[in-house]
Amino acid sequence: HWRRLADAAKAGGFQRQRFGALSVLSDEAYRGDDIDAVEKIEREALADARGWGNRPEEAASLYGLALGANASGRPDDAEQHFREAIAI
Repeated sequence: HWRRLADAAKAGGFQRQRFGALSVLSDEAYRGDDIDAVEKIEREALADARGWGNRPEEAASLYGLALGANASGRPDDAEQHFREAIAI
């Protein structure tokens, strides 16, 4: 149901609802140890945030990507994402 909400929110241009739904999806994937899904969702959110010029959500998505990279044993990628997020 969160995926449907995220897709409908994007279609309607409802940023807050879109990012909220994607955040829930990412959190559920992270808790379920599905790091590939986390990174896919966060990349999707990052593209939307950049497309909409939403800098706080861009930073949040980079943070999520950093957590995913760290959890999958890629600390260098995690550090790069953290640095990008902090720079925002």
